[in-house]
Amino acid sequence: MNKSICALAVVFLAATTAVAQTPAGGNMFTIAKNTLDVMHQVEDSKQVPASASTDCQNALRGDIISHDCVDDIETNPADNDFAKMCNAPADGKDDHRCSPDQVNSALDTLESRCGKELNEKNSDVVGYYTRWQTYTLNYDILCSKTASGGYCVQSPSDTQCVRDQVNRIQAWKPPRQEKYVNDSAAELHAAAIEAAKQNNIEIKPGNGGSNGAGSSSAANHFYASSTEVVAIAAYTALLYLTVASL
Repeated sequence: MNKSICALAVVFLAATTAVAQTPAGGNMFTIAKNTLDVMHQVEDSKQVPASASTDCQNALRGDIISHDCVDDIETNPADNDFAKMCNAPADGKDDHRCSPDQVNSALDTLESRCGKELNEKNSDVVGYYTRWQTYTLNYDILCSKTASGGYCVQSPSDTQCVRDQVNRIQAWKPPRQEKYVNDSAAELHAAAIEAAKQNNIEIKPGNGGSNGAGSSSAANHFYASSTEVVAIAAYTALLYLTVASL
């Protein structure tokens, strides 16, 4: 049998096994963390897009969009402030998360004072909007806990944690109807679909954002488990070897 064919098959099988071993829920937590970190960094820097109007720039620097509760963002579960924030009401007080009213005020301000930029799809300003749209969802993901009381973000492969986040993301409804992008939580929806695929989790049709985001046909059936995927890949490789040796 051709040695190069054997080597190719070994590499192929190793790659498919590696895919099966990829942490299933990690991407959902990473996306949530990164989005909140960007909010914090933007607030700290006070940098605003030069392409925005003066009124929009002033709004982005103002206390409604750059609220103290954004400055208090904490995404490291090893820090005491993280537990304090997650365990406290979302009321915008020191070391607490932003309240629903603060989220809505930020979105109101963006729509009223940066409406031109949003309608023109200014990517920087749309970024502010989508981060505020998903703020509560991102924190709900990071503050979720395992059955034993630890934070899921520290155990991203915990089966129940993965299932909880998939369900949470698919059930999410944005605070506002999506007008400037198709889906503010597009990255999270994609990560949830991938996690569902890897964990044999059913995603029900019709779940997702206000525009039906996340309910693509690929997500509307019961996914094959990673074990099944690897088994199929292994069978395909063996079949290829058999044919090649003839």
